[in-house]
Amino acid sequence: MDNLNLIFEDMASSTVIRLVMILTVFDAIFGVLRASKERKLNSTVGINGIIRKIAIIISVLFLYFIDIVINVNVTTLVPDIIVSYLQLPEIGLAEFFGIVLSLFELTSIMNNLHCIGLPIPKKLREKVEILLKNITSE
Repeated sequence: MDNLNLIFEDMASSTVIRLVMILTVFDAIFGVLRASKERKLNSTVGINGIIRKIAIIISVLFLYFIDIVINVNVTTLVPDIIVSYLQLPEIGLAEFFGIVLSLFELTSIMNNLHCIGLPIPKKLREKVEILLKNITSE
């Protein structure tokens, strides 16, 4: 039981995992605000969104446990600017997918904010899109 507590404490101290959690929650909040503004609140869409958010969190947690069992380092797959900013000596599967999912969530948040009517700096949006393209084909 003590080992499990240590794992969860280590997980909670991970910058990337905390970032995924925070962005996922805020994307859900801004998505609801956007749907309210556009008068498109739909329980089916909301339930599907919640399922996706839960799947994001569970997948990152699952990959964290995989990282414990199999020590994989995928630092070379991540642009140097992200590695240096996050100051991670190595990047496991959980961090890698956490970074990718964080970029998707950040893109979604910016899109929701734009649709709500808040200004989004063009350079910020472009930088996030460039980082996302460097890691994925999206």
